[in-house]
Amino acid sequence: MKRIIIAAFLLITVPAFAQTYTPASTPGSNQAAMNIQVIRTDNGTTSHFKVSLTVPPMPPDNKNFTAYRRVFFYGWIGMGDQQLMVATPSCMFKHATCHAGFPITTGLWSVGDKITLEIDLPKPFTDADGAHLHFGIGDISYWPSPNLLPIPR
Repeated sequence: MKRIIIAAFLLITVPAFAQTYTPASTPGSNQAAMNIQVIRTDNGTTSHFKVSLTVPPMPPDNKNFTAYRRVFFYGWIGMGDQQLMVATPSCMFKHATCHAGFPITTGLWSVGDKITLEIDLPKPFTDADGAHLHFGIGDISYWPSPNLLPIPR
């Protein structure tokens, strides 16, 4: 009897819905060199983001770019001329392993290396009007990504 109940439960489970897209890049930026790809999987009240990118060339005119040692997500919801920053529970307060509300991934990457970042976020944030999710890559200074949330149409 237990096997029948479990099988019936699995049949009515709602499947996750995945979308793959490339966010629109800002004209004149280095974002095209990053070759960003986003896979967003919505499942119930959660959105899972898997973001793949290529480490871009160092900017020739910025001496603050010495290496690519940190990559991190950051996000906010824009409300008029104000921004409400978003943080994961483990990063409510800024500390050495968190930046702008999200954990930092550390390493030492070279130009052309591939990096994959993943994060789960609540759908009320990811679907909110004015919501932004970005990543930054760098060390002292960082390259920002375009907004990863709006799915290009």
